[in-house]
Amino acid sequence: MKNSDNKYYTPEIEEFHIGFEYEYKYHGIFGYLDNTKGYWAKETFAAGTIEEDTDEIECIENLLNLKDINEGVRVKHLDREDIESLDWELDSCARGEYAFYHKTQSLMTKNMHFLQWDKKEEHNILISDINNKQGTEFVGTIKNKSELKRLLIQLGVIQI
Repeated sequence: MKNSDNKYYTPEIEEFHIGFEYEYKYHGIFGYLDNTKGYWAKETFAAGTIEEDTDEIECIENLLNLKDINEGVRVKHLDREDIESLDWELDSCARGEYAFYHKTQSLMTKNMHFLQWDKKEEHNILISDINNKQGTEFVGTIKNKSELKRLLIQLGVIQI
């Protein structure tokens, strides 16, 4: 489901995992009397880490069921700021439809990864290990920063 601001979208419940970054509309004590008040509060999903976390899951399910796209839960689409916040450096040759990034894991091993981000189809990503003879490690769709971070951990590009 699209949010009224194309920078955000309403996630599916299946997208939620420990560490998933999202925002929810917080109204405070008196906000439910006047839903024009309130703000988007940033949150990181932690359900399952403590016993009381089932409340967080129920709350998210209720928010996802709201029909008003200006209420509930939203997630920011992956953008340049998100990629760079994960220590990817923009290459100076980035022109046209694609942005090219590189990430050096270790100066001693000179292990370097390459990321290509399609500016038109912002969710399309290609990740390669420059030192790996097989080259491409991932080609596909990444919708948000949390999903990219999770993939980078699985590929061993970043450590937790």
